Amino acid sequence: MANDDSRPVRRAISLEETSVEELLGRIIINWNNFEAICRELLCQLCGRPPGIAALTNELHGSTLYLALKASASDNVAPELEETVTLLSNGLCRLIEHRNYYVHGSTSYGGQTGQESLRVRTSSAKAQIKVYEDDIDKRELYEIGCDCAELGMIAADVTFYLIAKRQGQPVSLPDKPFLPPRLRKSRLP
Repeated sequence: MANDDSRPVRRAISLEETSVEELLGRIIINWNNFEAICRELLCQLCGRPPGIAALTNELHGSTLYLALKASASDNVAPELEETVTLLSNGLCRLIEHRNYYVHGSTSYGGQTGQESLRVRTSSAKAQIKVYEDDIDKRELYEIGCDCAELGMIAADVTFYLIAKRQGQPVSLPDKPFLPPRLRKSRLP
């Protein structure tokens, strides 16, 4: 897998019969799974001391990203520093996509088979900024796949740590790719 700003090459599938709602649901489910696996990965990176799950279960989104990023350089497996850093950065990028698409959804529509999701958000940091975009079904599909694939890589890293702790021979997991940065269109 690539570890730069490029997604892995995926088999092209037709999305004509797939609804915007289904694709948005896939993002939510795949994101929830990715986030849960990252919490378990954080437990394993900390050496899985008693009570750690009670702490990591309270981490979500940005706090989970910061905890993973911090654990990348100070953990039980220094050979995973780059991999965990890439995973935490991927998590951060997907947080932005998920929040924009899920919390900013205002409507969907378009010609049959060519529907898109309308998203609109605003920010009041320093000044009011309003963003609005139409997200096509292909991009919704890709973000859902990004969540699922990074979740599988996080699971591989978790299994690596468990096997290593048990003294089993194990090879390093693949390095993750970085999903693209979110680009939002600012309204005047």
